[in-house]
Amino acid sequence: MLDASWVHAAFPSTLRAVADEVAAVVVPGQSHAPVSVTEVVVGDEPVLIPHRLYDDDVSLSARFGTGRAAAVAACLRTRHHDGRVRQRAVRELLAGDAALEPWVVPYVVLLVGEYVVEIVEDVAAALTDLDVDGSVQRRAYGRALAQNPELVRLTSARAVSYWDCYYRARYPQLDAYPGRMLAEALARAAAAGSSGL
Repeated sequence: MLDASWVHAAFPSTLRAVADEVAAVVVPGQSHAPVSVTEVVVGDEPVLIPHRLYDDDVSLSARFGTGRAAAVAACLRTRHHDGRVRQRAVRELLAGDAALEPWVVPYVVLLVGEYVVEIVEDVAAALTDLDVDGSVQRRAYGRALAQNPELVRLTSARAVSYWDCYYRARYPQLDAYPGRMLAEALARAAAAGSSGL
């Protein structure tokens, strides 16, 4: 029987009660705990984001409605093994009230460094103010990513790698690939966040 410890580790401790609520639905559907994780910092706390979740996709949005529980559930769904589930989850997440929460940012950023360009395009369409000085998006992403330079570096490297493997024919110039453009915008936001802008 799996416990909820991996769900607790995937979010800051301030979300423990919400994570418990979501874990009660998510954990029973898991055949095993996530094998690999990405460690990030949220606030001053380490958070362990699962690489992939393997389960039947239950409609968590309908179950939790809106609010923090729905956002926590959507964050977890962004780690699902099925790209269609990840895409639905990030769309819900970016359209919700928690879209700019520091604990949401790494879940969104991890998708930019993945191979499904349609998800990257959805993220880019939602983060249109990322390069706008002083914008809410730039400040939120900049602060969160300034604490996680390795996540920024890894996202950029993965975007280039997936372009090279899968999208070089579709985007002959690396600088035209949406993942690369978004990774660079995220790096600029992180630099602005580091400088306190």
